Amino acid sequence: MLNRTLALIALVLSPLALAGELTQNSELVQTCGACHGVDGNTLLPIAPNLAGQVPGYLLYELNAYKSHNRMDDFMGAFVDPLTDEDISRLVVYYTKQKFVPFIPAEQVDPVLVAHGALLYKREIKKVGLSCADCHGESAEGVENRVLLKDFPRLAGQPYDYLFSNLKQYSQRMKHFSMLGMKVAAASLSDDEIKALATYLSNLK
Repeated sequence: MLNRTLALIALVLSPLALAGELTQNSELVQTCGACHGVDGNTLLPIAPNLAGQVPGYLLYELNAYKSHNRMDDFMGAFVDPLTDEDISRLVVYYTKQKFVPFIPAEQVDPVLVAHGALLYKREIKKVGLSCADCHGESAEGVENRVLLKDFPRLAGQPYDYLFSNLKQYSQRMKHFSMLGMKVAAASLSDDEIKALATYLSNLK
């Protein structure tokens, strides 16, 4: 069943565009699939799963790359040529795919998992919220949670991807434009980032 954002996207797309709904064999999907998997489930530890992701978040991110509000030379090269219709069709396609958690290559440290769980639900004083308040109790991703914003699914994402992004947010790197995340991650130590990434990557 289409949720709020998918319904809005469907209304925007023309009947012709809807008739040309993307499949795994579509050129756009094949191109994105080199990193994210043709079914939206990545085989690369540094690339996120897109399958089953919150549609509003996917739409926001793709548009942020296209407008250069979020800078990444690699992603920019792929997103710059996309039309608004291309982006909308990709969002619809990936949101409909079944999410498969990334399988860690190494044995999980239960101490890190437990520490990460505590950090995830701990209130961040400068923000007045915990990670769970925005991303969901089980990091499943949430639509329309705070100030009408959409927050991505973090559960089951690759450890390397989670660690790298949290680290960059904590360092307030310029090409990461989400101020809330920069503030939330600013006080995290490397050990805390490692614990959070371990916990989230092992959620199903």
